[in-house]
Amino acid sequence: MTLATFFAKFDQFADAPEAVAKMRELVLQLAVQGKLVDQLPGDAPADKLLEQIQKSKERLIKERAISRQETDSIDCDSAPFLIPQSWVWTRLGEIGDWGSGSTPPRGNHDLYDGGVTWLKSGELNDNLALAGSSETVTELALKTGSFRRNQPADVLFAMYGAT
Repeated sequence: MTLATFFAKFDQFADAPEAVAKMRELVLQLAVQGKLVDQLPGDAPADKLLEQIQKSKERLIKERAISRQETDSIDCDSAPFLIPQSWVWTRLGEIGDWGSGSTPPRGNHDLYDGGVTWLKSGELNDNLALAGSSETVTELALKTGSFRRNQPADVLFAMYGAT
């Protein structure tokens, strides 16, 4: 369905069962395909943004702030749909740093009740801003555990666990 068809037939399906869910699905699909709004010719093409991201990632790798992660490129012939000419297909691993962690051993009391906020999978929901956590860990837990300190503007989501 195109955006024009959507608005032309809006009255017919606005009150239909599951209409809101279907409308959300359509808006998301149009946005992902670059069809929700006009593409502005003055916007920098995505390949330039990817170059900037790669330079930043290389700097962070040299500083040992993140580790190198190998990703497979996307073959444009196998892409699921066409995108605007100024866009590019990429994998999330090319534009971000991914990792997961684990729970510090519960029996080691030296790792808990410290000054470091520890976010658990169940605390990552649709909040725009996290209010904190019900638990904290120590600096020792941070140094010896398999998790890391996140920074403002990091995007967090639960890969495993409660959500």
